[in-house]
Amino acid sequence: MKRELKAALGATALLAGAATVVVVGGATSGTAAGVPSSAYGITASGLIPIDPTPSVTSTDGKAVSDSAVGLPVPGLADVGVINAMAENDHATASVANVDLTGGLLKNAGLSTALAPVVDGCNQLASALNNTTAQLGGALTDLLGQIGSATPPLTGGDLISSPTVLGPLQKLCDTLDNLGELVHVGAVTAECTGHTGEGKVASINLLGLPVDLPTGANQALSSGALGALAPVLDVKINTQTTNADGTFTVTALELDVLGQIQIKVASATCGHVTNAVTPTEVPSAPAPKPIKTDVPVTG
Repeated sequence: MKRELKAALGATALLAGAATVVVVGGATSGTAAGVPSSAYGITASGLIPIDPTPSVTSTDGKAVSDSAVGLPVPGLADVGVINAMAENDHATASVANVDLTGGLLKNAGLSTALAPVVDGCNQLASALNNTTAQLGGALTDLLGQIGSATPPLTGGDLISSPTVLGPLQKLCDTLDNLGELVHVGAVTAECTGHTGEGKVASINLLGLPVDLPTGANQALSSGALGALAPVLDVKINTQTTNADGTFTVTALELDVLGQIQIKVASATCGHVTNAVTPTEVPSAPAPKPIKTDVPVTG
């Protein structure tokens, strides 16, 4: 009997003690400290906003990448393949090509404002063509003796010459298709730590190539922009050290009439560290004596 009571008491005490056991250990949680690297292919603000596409951020310092073809907002621009990659202290972005199209101004509502100018230009060209037809005969008699040693230059030839009407018609055509004003070749941006570079392979304005400046934080001069100077601003290889300690390279920035701002290929370099912080666990309560009504004899 004595042995049975001792066994029962021992088992009861064991169960009671087990109910109050708390595991004392080191639970941990991970947090990232610092500012991550990031990159995007193209973005726009103003009358035609578009979020950075594609956009990547390396929150844990490991390499992350994304790519896209085309834009989620048609009519902003025609672009080729877009890539973006970011990791600790390194980021890259690239766009195969960029073409500003007629849809750009149409979507912005600017083509409506230009419509009277285009109509007037076309009417002027048509009127000049009619005038040359009417005056051609009279001027032929007047100027027929010019250049007797060579084929004579007639009045009709003079007034209807491509050197007179050609540029005017070209101006009309340009205004009518003003959206097709810029073609940009491959655009890339890359940074490592606090250094980097943005590159633009080529830029054509109204079909003509433009000499591009070299070095950081460049812009096309009004002379380089030519007739597009009142319409377009172009910045190349913009480099910025940000307030949070990161470093950003944006390869190309386009501003159309102060109404549409487009940024192409941007890379930002930052750094994050994964810090492990132990989580405190409450201490186990002190054991309490177990009371029993069973008398112990023996």
